[in-house]
Formats: sequence, structure tokens, C-alpha cells
Amino acid sequence: MELTKVLVLVAAGWAISQTLPVQVLNNTPNENETAFERILTMNKGIAGQLLEGDIAPRPAPSRGVIVCSNCLWNALENGTVLVPYEFEDTFTEKEKNGIKYCLKEFEILTCVKFVERKTERDYVGIKSASGCWSNIGRIGGEQSVSLNKGGCLIIGAVQHEMMHALGFYHEQSRSDRDNYVDIIWQNINPDFTGNFNVERTHNLGLPYDYGSVMHYPRNAFRIKGSGNTIIPKPNPNVAIGQRNGMSSLDVKKLNTAYKCNICRTKLTQFDSGSFSTDNIIFGPDNTCVWLIQAQSYRKVYLEFSDVNIPQSAGCSVSYLKMYDGENRDASPMLQQACGFTNIPTKLSSGNNVLMELVSNQKPSKSKFKVIYKEVDVGSSFTTDDSFVMSPYFPNQYLSNIDAINTIIAPSGKKVSLEFDTMELVYCKFTCSCICDYITIIDGPSISGRVMGKFCGFALPRPMVSTQNIVIILFHTDSKGAASGFKVKYHFVN
Repeated sequence: MELTKVLVLVAAGWAISQTLPVQVLNNTPNENETAFERILTMNKGIAGQLLEGDIAPRPAPSRGVIVCSNCLWNALENGTVLVPYEFEDTFTEKEKNGIKYCLKEFEILTCVKFVERKTERDYVGIKSASGCWSNIGRIGGEQSVSLNKGGCLIIGAVQHEMMHALGFYHEQSRSDRDNYVDIIWQNINPDFTGNFNVERTHNLGLPYDYGSVMHYPRNAFRIKGSGNTIIPKPNPNVAIGQRNGMSSLDVKKLNTAYKCNICRTKLTQFDSGSFSTDNIIFGPDNTCVWLIQAQSYRKVYLEFSDVNIPQSAGCSVSYLKMYDGENRDASPMLQQACGFTNIPTKLSSGNNVLMELVSNQKPSKSKFKVIYKEVDVGSSFTTDDSFVMSPYFPNQYLSNIDAINTIIAPSGKKVSLEFDTMELVYCKFTCSCICDYITIIDGPSISGRVMGKFCGFALPRPMVSTQNIVIILFHTDSKGAASGFKVKYHFVN
């Protein structure tokens, strides 16, 4: 296979010591810390021995130059790429399971599968050496990936180093990076300017990815007290780097580089979005998988329409299934569904939803559409004569939250709403509800008919839906809080 990135490494003829004392660092990083910031924290003291902060030079003669153009891992006849690995004995079972959990996403979303080594000659030796680091691509024999158990065992760091082992450089090293970011050389520590070299890379026809797990943060290797070292362009405020694992484009890059003939998608960094089966292309496994990943501590709301999947006994041949998490070990949100079916709205308990469409009967006949939205809190209400309230009511609600509540009456009924309390911070200098507000929607879709949008302190008039479902969206900004709202509902004919 062609290597995704033409690798040019200049080695200084040294090896990273694996006998240095293990650093002890809490594995729960700051919420805003990117994966690479954690890696650099762990690599203090050895960063000068590494290329680009966490890339281990290959064994080579002093000042030798290694050019590698065939260093991807080999694929089997069915297209699966097996990467054997072996743990050193210092890891506990809990730590091993944590690393395996981070590796599972590769198997779910790509054709790359990490498998425990048996007798394979080429394999990844996972060690708890000093810091977090890896070689680039398959180098032959045992190649080390260091995941120091004192701080590298977070999903972003584990997947970052494994992406290196699979053949990928850092995103801001790609050959066209100067079209997308400015490097502020005067702010870079002179000892580390070489970490910002541009590499000869094959960019796979895919866009530059500011949100890649392989991207440096904007302050990487800066002189203490100076400004940022990387500024995105044309918009300098674009977020770069993250800690949640592979991005949407990271998944595409892997599947393109390894010629994975599969239908897999990861959806990240969204407020809301939608997708459907229109124009999807199944691989030989007749399966499509979507992983929807909201921001940490948020949830995923989903609503379906136009569902029609070929019928089979027990929906065992073709079906749609959903998991309340990032892999198939999570609890099902939706058991196998097929035929013409109405799927009720769904709300995850965490920030991930895995959706799987299997269509072994005329794949082109399987259809559905889904709208997804990132929210903080939400519930479904099916009991008559009750209340829907803002979070923490009657105490003040929080700033910067989105909540979604669905009232579902029996079929043939309607929903009557009467407000008991309305205390939302009103935007100064504007007559429109654009700061804190609630939106009442008639029907099962957030894109449905708006019955009203309300803010301030005046009680809205009573209202009755035309359908058996009402959605109440609640949004707040950062400019203060109040008691919120309380609305009584009951079902009517």
C-alpha cells in the first residue's frame, strides 16, 4: 500500500530510554486541555529527544536520513487491516481494558483492527515508558508506543499515538498547511522550531482539519509569556486541536489511506445537523455506521422520519439499531427495527450515540432520515396533567444551556399548554427573543410549526397543539439568569 504521508525522518542516532522513572500524573485532564497539550505535559524532559514533540526517530546511523514510502500495515484479502499489539507487564488489567476501549473506535469506524499479538513478527509493543510517543507507520519487528500510565491513558492521547503508528504526521505538518494557518516563529521556543517543519505529505484529497486529534494547540512550544504560535486563517478564532479522539476527517483519512471499502461516518463539532440514506454507498458488508459525538457533558437528541427498511422475521436480516454510547457494548437505545415504522424521538444519556444500519436485502431499499441536536438536558413526558419546568426551577437556571422536552399524548389526542411562570432574562436593546427564550413546536420534529417563541416576564397565552406531540426548546446565553418557566399541560380531544 502507498503510505499516506511520505515520511522523511532525520535521526540523531539515539534511543529514548525506557528505564527512566515513570511520571505520576492524574489521568483526568483539564476540561479544555487538548490531547497534544496532555502529551506535551507528559513529555517534559524528553521532548527535545523527540521529533515534533512525540515522534520517536527510527533506529538509524547518526545523522542518517530515512525515507519511507511503504510503511502502512498490510490488509487481508477481505480488506481488514490487522495491527497486532502486546502490553508490557506493568499495566494492570484495568489499564489494559482502558486502552482497549480507546482502540475499539478504530475497529468500529475503519477497517483497521487492533488485535492481541500471537506470533506475528511485526507488532506494536505498548509500554508505560517516559511520556507519550510513537514511531510513524509500520517499521518492522517490535515497535514501541509509550502510553505512560501516569497521564497518557485518555482517549485523545491514545488515539493520537496510534494514528502515528498507523502512518500519520501531525495535521499542521502537512504540505499545504501555510494555506490554513500562520506559524508565529518569534513566539516559538528556539529549541523547538524544528517541530514546525512542513513535511512532504500525501493529503488524500481531503480538507485541512483544524479539529483533528493530530493537530497542535494554538500555543504549542511557545516561549513562556509570549503569544500563540499557531493562528488559523482566515478566521483566527477557529478552534484547533481537541481531546475527544478522532475527528470526522481523521476517520475519513484512515479509511482513504487504507482503502477501506466500508460505509462509516463520525459526526462531531455540531450544534445540530441531519443525514439520510440518500446517496450512501454500502461496502461488501452491507452495513453503514454513524457515530454521533456531542461535546463532553452534553447529550444527543435524535428524531427520525421516512423510515422504511426491508422487513424480515424478527428484523434479523435488515435493521436499524442504536446504542447509547460509542460502541456496541453500550446499552441499546433502539432494538433492531425494520419495515415501515415510526421511531420515537431519542435522547442519549451521555455524549455519544452509535447508529448501525444493516441491509442484507436490497440495500438500496433501506431508507431513513434523522435530525440530531446537541442539548444539555431533556425528558419525554407521557403522563397526563403534569408540568414541564426549566432546569433547577424555581431556582435560577444555568447560563449557556440548551434543553429539549417532548410531551407525547396518546394518538388522536392534542396537548393543551398553560403557563404558570415565565421569568427569562430579557435582552436589552432588542425587541426579539435572541438571548434566553423558549420555543414551542407543534409536532414530532424540531423543524415543525412554531406555536410561539417567548422570553421576558409576560405569561404567554394558553395554547393547544394540532398534533399529539409538542416539543419545548429552552435556550440560555451567558448574560445572566432568572427563575425560568413552568408550564402545565394536559391531553385534550
